[in-house]
Amino acid sequence: MDIVGGLAAVGQALDIARQLREFDKSFSDAEFKLKVAELYSALSDTKMALADAREAIQERDSEIRRLKVSRTPR
Repeated sequence: MDIVGGLAAVGQALDIARQLREFDKSFSDAEFKLKVAELYSALSDTKMALADAREAIQERDSEIRRLKVSRTPR
């Protein structure tokens, strides 16, 4: 998952959290549990996207360091 996907997952999680905050007694227990499950799923997607982004950043930083070392005159 890329950064854009992670941001979309964050937005989805926030929407679900907002719905849960506005929880109405007309919701059944099953509907509430479904929303909580959706929230966990969106947060899990977000966590994976952030881990992927961190890995991509580390790879780029490593490549930048390697290129700087190779440019240094000896």
